[in-house]
Amino acid sequence: MVDGESERLEVMVLTLQQGISSLQQGISSLREEIIKLRDERKATMGELARYQEIATKDPLTESLNRRGLYEFLDREIGNLIREIRIHSIHKPLSVAYLDLNGFKPVNDEYGHDAGDLFLVEFAKVLREGIRGNDGAARIGGDEFVLALPETTQSDAKLVVNRISEKATKITLPDYKIEG
Repeated sequence: MVDGESERLEVMVLTLQQGISSLQQGISSLREEIIKLRDERKATMGELARYQEIATKDPLTESLNRRGLYEFLDREIGNLIREIRIHSIHKPLSVAYLDLNGFKPVNDEYGHDAGDLFLVEFAKVLREGIRGNDGAARIGGDEFVLALPETTQSDAKLVVNRISEKATKITLPDYKIEG
């Protein structure tokens, strides 16, 4: 081998080694960037979920709000339509409207803090009285809606009666809701 060729090979090897080193640094930088982007995406998805919850939940009672109820019903009705189309299965979906008649005196006599406390306690009774796949929404000041998939009208009445019975037992400091 001629000395010139040997020097050229050494230069090529050195250049190749520098290129490999440069590629490794680039790959390392890309890995770091991918990790950073993955973390940012995770944080963004967390924020999105938080905003979704803010947009669909009542902040006082933590029940669905009107928008959350619409989304819940839209999803459930879509499921029912799919079941009918695919399997020709007709499943019930019951919706119950609950208006807390007699609630105004709580606010008038004991103040809005007591009224808010009662609404929070009532929402807890609702959540405890339904299944995990059911929906409970506060759609107005003292108005609630239950969405009960795969529940017949007679079963929905039983659910509402049980909830109503428990709601009459809600007590607040110095105040008992009369049944």
